[in-house]
Amino acid sequence: MTKDEKIKQARGKDLAPVSPLYHGIYLRAYAGQSRAAAVQAFCLRCTGDKRDEVRRCSSYACPLWPYRPYHVEKNDNPGNEE
Repeated sequence: MTKDEKIKQARGKDLAPVSPLYHGIYLRAYAGQSRAAAVQAFCLRCTGDKRDEVRRCSSYACPLWPYRPYHVEKNDNPGNEE
């Protein structure tokens, strides 16, 4: 099996449990078409495909936390009170 075949197989298994609603996000991320889609897919995976959980994420140590999708306020970084 070639490396490309292994990647395709692994991604197929990885995508299987994901809600069809989010397949496009994952496919764009896999294709390297969008860094934003990669972050979005990562956050969705972390929260079990729950947008509301991404929005309420409190994993402040995560390096992707400031870039997570679906959050309402742009300046919601703890400790950055203005």
